[in-house]
Amino acid sequence: GKRTITYYCCKVDFYSRILYTNTSNMTMRITQYLDKNYTIVKNITEYYENRKDKLYKRIRNNINTDINNLHINNNSNMINTYHFIEHYHPGNYGEMKQYVEYPGKYI
Repeated sequence: GKRTITYYCCKVDFYSRILYTNTSNMTMRITQYLDKNYTIVKNITEYYENRKDKLYKRIRNNINTDINNLHINNNSNMINTYHFIEHYHPGNYGEMKQYVEYPGKYI
């Protein structure tokens, strides 16, 4: 099952912890928006439980970090630099604590 609560410029989804209904073991998703109409996504934070890879939090940032100098209307550079940040519990394979990915960019 899923329960959704909407706030001002934010939406929180709570998921069931029963394993046969939730295959990714996601327990909560927080979606933050830049506008009141819930159309432009600022970032998405997902929380997990009981995963084999020990992932407990994933953050997807969909806009530039310096949004104070940008205008929302008619700006094509606003949603072009997004990245993922994954946080892991200690004891996972390779002892990775945090993984940052910039899709479409070579580092």
